[in-house]
Amino acid sequence: GTLIPKGDAFSRTLAQRALPERCPEGMTQIPGGVFQMGSNDGAKDEKPVHEVKVSAFCMDTSEVTVAAYDDCTTARGCEPPSTTVNGPKFGPVDVLNLSKDCNAAKPDKRSFPINCVDWKEATAFCAWAKKRLPTEEEWEFVARGGDEQRKFAWGSEPPGAKRLNARGPEFNENRVGKTMYSESDGFHFTAPVGSFPAGDSRWGLHDMAGNVWEWTSSGYSEDYEKPRTPEFIVNRGGGWLSIDPTNARGAVRSKELPTSRLLDLGFRCVR
Repeated sequence: GTLIPKGDAFSRTLAQRALPERCPEGMTQIPGGVFQMGSNDGAKDEKPVHEVKVSAFCMDTSEVTVAAYDDCTTARGCEPPSTTVNGPKFGPVDVLNLSKDCNAAKPDKRSFPINCVDWKEATAFCAWAKKRLPTEEEWEFVARGGDEQRKFAWGSEPPGAKRLNARGPEFNENRVGKTMYSESDGFHFTAPVGSFPAGDSRWGLHDMAGNVWEWTSSGYSEDYEKPRTPEFIVNRGGGWLSIDPTNARGAVRSKELPTSRLLDLGFRCVR
């Protein structure tokens, strides 16, 4: 296919794409475009690199917060938020211990991302807000600014404590283990959305890397040439538990059962 021009010409090409009519408050306009999705430097499921066309759309500037989810619950568009984790590897003791860090149960976490939500709950919230979950194609297009050469949301510089909320030394004050970077990012667990402006994407979206992984609407495949299956759902972006810097890349794919509710998994919506 035709490669996207780089530099100023690349920026002009994106700027000239048709934009959706004015986006609702809290959303950012994303121009349509064509980009090379995937990475030759990543895992098998990021291959092969292939051309994808994305139409213009609006995307939530931040991850959905506890406060926003509460609004949906109050309006009876959503069931009360989950306050327990769920997953095939969690036993009763794990559920008891880990669920203490589900944000929905904490009044002081209203500006933090909702976590411990499964795919059905995320889908229901977006529908109530007259939105939907993004496809993974849309999500990667935004995370990479429409440019296959852009490794991270903020550019090419490696992840650091000022760019995202992942596992830094603050997590290991009384523990032994690896960290993604050597400086503290200031948060033991999740952080209020938008706390790392130095890590904002090309179009100004917050936390496209770190804080919580984000559900998409896309089923998973072992690579891009294989059929998608709804048995597992793709989630993107890395989270506060991420240790490996490669998890902050825009091309990284992860998968979870639709019923999974994790401490480092949330979502944002598109329209």
